[in-house]
Order: sequence, then C-alpha cells, then structure tokens
Amino acid sequence: RSVAMLKRAVGLEVTLDAGKAKIALTNKAGHILPGEALRVIILDVKIVDANGKRIQHQQIFRSATSGAGKTDNRLPPDATEQFTYPIGSTETLEVKLYYLLQPTTPENEWITMAEASKTAP
Repeated sequence: RSVAMLKRAVGLEVTLDAGKAKIALTNKAGHILPGEALRVIILDVKIVDANGKRIQHQQIFRSATSGAGKTDNRLPPDATEQFTYPIGSTETLEVKLYYLLQPTTPENEWITMAEASKTAP
C-alpha cells in the first residue's frame, strides 16, 4: 500500500496523433492489478476545452468484480491496455489513475497512482 510502490506498479503514457488521444496503461506490478479482490483501480479520463470546460469525462473501473456482468477485469502482469479518444485542436486530455483499498473508499481517500496531461497542438 506504499504510495511509492503504487506509482511504480503502472506505466501511463499519453500520445496525440491526428486528432486522437491515445492512452496506454501498462501493468508493471509483477502480479494482476489490482492485486486483491476488494481493491479497485480507476482510470479517470477528462477532455477539456481551452477555457477549462469539460467536454467529456469517463471513469473506467478495474477490479475482481467491476466489469460487465461483474466479472474480473483486472489487468494481467506485463499487459498493456489501450484507450483512444477523439480530441479537438484546442482541447486537453487529462488522465489520472486512482487506487482504492475497497470499492466504498470515499473519493477524498483515493490514491493517485499516475497522471498525465496533453494539449492538442
């Protein structure tokens, strides 16, 4: 549960290419992520315009019981999952990966594992 260890457990890369923002989330933990049954990770993706107004917001949950049909959708060791979003020429993509000790953890106690931001040229 060390924050430093959590930050080393993932790779988060954001690239922009031809009107698309690409996010790559890589498990570097050496075990399934998140590890224990009650643990949750949330990929929080926001696209904002030049004035800071939110255009799009999506939260993608990964846990032993948070996928479609409540099945295990955790990230296997060394696996990379990719996400693509359309992005306008003056928009910014903001990405954070959060760790929760259990699904009911209040938002003010979520631990930031990784974050990235890219503004379209």
